[in-house]
Amino acid sequence: MGYLVERGSILRLGKETMEVTSTPAETGDRYTVRMTVDPGGGPGVRGFGPHIHDGFTEAFTVVSGAMRYRHGREISEAGRGDRIEVPPGEVHGFRNIGGDELAVDVEIVFGVDGQTPETDPFPLGVTVARLMEEGRISRLTGYPPILQLAVVEYDTPRATREAGVPGLVMPLLAWLGRRLGYKSDPYSANN
Repeated sequence: MGYLVERGSILRLGKETMEVTSTPAETGDRYTVRMTVDPGGGPGVRGFGPHIHDGFTEAFTVVSGAMRYRHGREISEAGRGDRIEVPPGEVHGFRNIGGDELAVDVEIVFGVDGQTPETDPFPLGVTVARLMEEGRISRLTGYPPILQLAVVEYDTPRATREAGVPGLVMPLLAWLGRRLGYKSDPYSANN
């Protein structure tokens, strides 16, 4: 089975860097990722915003630094050694609240709602990282255009989706994005 990311793959998304430390090919049911976040950065900061994963559990263990996180409707803080488990379907996100780099080990564990290790959770992240590396970003946000993100999110397996109001309007934005020529995989010759 080929995955979009392999051990050692690095994704850079603004103030976040994610390095894949193991894949389901090695573990059987999970990815592990070391995420580092610059001060002030993190999911939900000029990026994806609060999000939901359908079909897999995600667990965060703080290695160094401090973070504020949203877990369902609760907002809390965590530091070195703290572990947060997020079940499928629960809104979550976090940001670095310290003055130093935040390091978090992330486990992505499959086995819910038919999701398997063959259901790659990274299509959105890989596409966004590639677009950012190429400078194909909005000057306002520093991220790819929202219409591009909407098309990628709704035309690929729904492992990750936006939460809240953005989630309600994403299908409309994806439709508009497709009409304006955005592709779910801007790197595929088949699009």
